[in-house]
Amino acid sequence: MNKKLKYLLLGLVVVILGVVAFLSINRKTPTAPAKNEEVLIPIRVGWQVPWATEGQLVQTLKHTEILKNHGLTGDFKGFDYGGPLNEAALAKQVDVIFTADQPAATLLSKNPNWKIIGRLMYNRVSLYVPPKSPIETSKDLKGKTVAMPFGAAAQRMAL
Repeated sequence: MNKKLKYLLLGLVVVILGVVAFLSINRKTPTAPAKNEEVLIPIRVGWQVPWATEGQLVQTLKHTEILKNHGLTGDFKGFDYGGPLNEAALAKQVDVIFTADQPAATLLSKNPNWKIIGRLMYNRVSLYVPPKSPIETSKDLKGKTVAMPFGAAAQRMAL
């Protein structure tokens, strides 16, 4: 073998070893958290997207460090209304829920392990009649048709 070829092969081996060493040093490997680094506990929060009060709470939790300051990290799951939110709660797909009073009552009737720990708002419901209606009290509703969302707090309160 001539001298030039030996030096070329030796140079090629050095380059290959250098590339391998560089790649193994810079490879991303999962590392355990440092001793002083806090490990955050994930919490799945279910909420009803149409409710402004719940949306305000979720956005506050998403855009502040409230959860982090308490050792938590949030995974927020939005639902259209209480029924699917309750199904997720019963299927153990959420850990905490923001919900209305009627879905809460329904959930508690199906699983007593859930507990109410705070009120988000007071839900005021009313019976409305047109401005010039002869109906002035609930007694005047006898024999009339009353419209309301079925299964909601408004129905329960009206009944």
